[in-house]
Amino acid sequence: AHEGQRRGRSQAGRIAPLPRALAAEGKFEELIAVAPPKTLAALRECWGQPVASRLAGEIPKDLTKHPVEEIARILERAGET
Repeated sequence: AHEGQRRGRSQAGRIAPLPRALAAEGKFEELIAVAPPKTLAALRECWGQPVASRLAGEIPKDLTKHPVEEIARILERAGET
């Protein structure tokens, strides 16, 4: 597999269990997923129906270097759709 795909799957493997567990416990109603495109695709594969049914939006971007105010605006726009 391509290095980017491997990295995305590795990150997804570390991240995916928490939303799965929280969804199973009914701890959230909606989720806006934010991750680089390859990681987001791998997360979708890992999450399964309990998380997928709660997805209110997806943002296929790496926002780690964005200012908090800009991230808040991006999330607000994603939640409006």
